[in-house]
Amino acid sequence: MRHWIGRKVAVYRATGVREPLKGTLVEWDEEAECVRIGPKRIKVSFDNIAMIKPLPEESLPLKRARSEVHKIGYVMKKAIQFENAIYFKSQIMIWNRTKIVALSTTIVRHDEDQVELEDGRLLRKDKHMFVVRSRRGIR
Repeated sequence: MRHWIGRKVAVYRATGVREPLKGTLVEWDEEAECVRIGPKRIKVSFDNIAMIKPLPEESLPLKRARSEVHKIGYVMKKAIQFENAIYFKSQIMIWNRTKIVALSTTIVRHDEDQVELEDGRLLRKDKHMFVVRSRRGIR
């Protein structure tokens, strides 16, 4: 069963808990008779596992920023932030999980679900992280 290691999985538990644990199978320990599900490395014993199913990459939620501050600037989450970025023609960096979609671009328009960039691309707000590039800490 080591073929599951490193894959995105849903672990259904035998204890009657209906909601499966979703994450990356980090470890399969035969001696301790358990698996560890990441990113928090939750330990689940073999006798508590009813079933393991693979998950597609898109099924896991995007990791939310812990705060509004990003190394490059500020993470945009509210409509007023997108409107200000359009009004001031702010430079935006766009991420899709760990990949940079656009290093430096501007937003032309937005609605509650998607954003249109200056090059005409439409990107979904729930699938991407938009970071306003700013000079923080410079006086």
